[in-house]
Amino acid sequence: MKLDRIGIGIDVARYVHWVQFVGPDKTPLRRPLRVPESSEGYRRLEQVLRQLYQHFGQPRLHVVLEEANVYGRNLRFFLQQLARQGLPLQITSHNPLAAKRYKQAFLQDQKNDRMDSFSEARFAVTEQPPPSTQLDPILETLRVLVSHLHALSKDLTRRTNRLRALLSLVFPELLPPRRRLSFSLLCLLARYPTAQAWAQADLHQLATFRPFPNGRPLGLPQAQSLQKSAQHSVGCLQNEALGHLIRSLCIELQHTLQLQRQLQKQIQTFYQQHRPNLLLTIPGVGPYTAAVLTAVIGDPYRFPTAAHLIGYLGLYPTDHQSGQRQGRKTLSKKGNPLARHALFLAALSASRCNPAIRALYLRQIERGKSPLCALGHCMRKLAAIILAVLQSGRPFDPNHFPWEAHGSPSSPERQPETEPPASSQEEDPLPTGPIPKGPSHSSF
Repeated sequence: MKLDRIGIGIDVARYVHWVQFVGPDKTPLRRPLRVPESSEGYRRLEQVLRQLYQHFGQPRLHVVLEEANVYGRNLRFFLQQLARQGLPLQITSHNPLAAKRYKQAFLQDQKNDRMDSFSEARFAVTEQPPPSTQLDPILETLRVLVSHLHALSKDLTRRTNRLRALLSLVFPELLPPRRRLSFSLLCLLARYPTAQAWAQADLHQLATFRPFPNGRPLGLPQAQSLQKSAQHSVGCLQNEALGHLIRSLCIELQHTLQLQRQLQKQIQTFYQQHRPNLLLTIPGVGPYTAAVLTAVIGDPYRFPTAAHLIGYLGLYPTDHQSGQRQGRKTLSKKGNPLARHALFLAALSASRCNPAIRALYLRQIERGKSPLCALGHCMRKLAAIILAVLQSGRPFDPNHFPWEAHGSPSSPERQPETEPPASSQEEDPLPTGPIPKGPSHSSF
């Protein structure tokens, strides 16, 4: 019996994967295969694939797996290796929501691992989806590092909020709403955790305390002001138990900050050693920013236009209006916060040294926009330039924006179609992101 295609559906799990094999008539070709996450399980899967390939006249093997987490990465790398060895495997990573809707349409309310894998195999045979981009070990490593840095940043925010809540009960005068919780202040709090400890501290030691050899001391005027506030603090809880808790939180925050800085250096070093790309040719984009954006964007061709990337990063205005109250229009809070922060710092630098971004920044200031609002425009344009550089494979050319160098809002004749995609758009204003419907980018 000769077949032209075999659909192979894989339900990915942490320890065991279930595999179904379906022919063109949507019927199983053999019983489901249970594949443990081990070398023995992978060897057994390879044997079955080669047996089916020989038995059914060398058909094309179309693998569809739902990869909603990291548990399927090892399996995908293994299947890619088999494809490089000559086995005609076409691998498609199925969108989890689309897989769920497809299973509900044809298998209704049945829910188990075998049915999930059968649904993926049926989808491979009937829909014949295109193959997914192959996983790159370097890019995957970079994405894991950036994901861990994101988790550290969220953990740092949670611990900081807990510490601020405790200080509002113990020594509220120490941290006004706009005062930043610096590393030096954490070291001071680890030594003097309560208002009572600040009030009883030696003033000279408090003023000259240095958290590290080259650190800046608190200074006598500020030490006197804080000690006076501590002596008359309105904090309602003054006891040793909360002092121990504040001290432990400060030590945890210091450790998390050190880990965060070390990981940032590690990400930058890994990127420069293994995956430097053309993003470094854009003035204002440094190694750390390029590393974070490379990991977050991943495959640049999954964004058909710059507007899709702008929407993905959340660089579009949102309204805050209810009834007669007219709130401010601000940037959306969607998107990866690490990428948004890195892009903001890059736009801040590019507004000084990048001719295209500098001209846009000055035009927005001339129109009466605030500096932060103008930087929002710069972030959008910089994202479009980054996507154009990644998709075209060409370095950034500052001479491609001759009208920007003179600060003129009018654009010259369009360049040939061989130029990067970002140049084929109106540079001011930029296209609105795909998510919002209504306000243009001039409403930042």
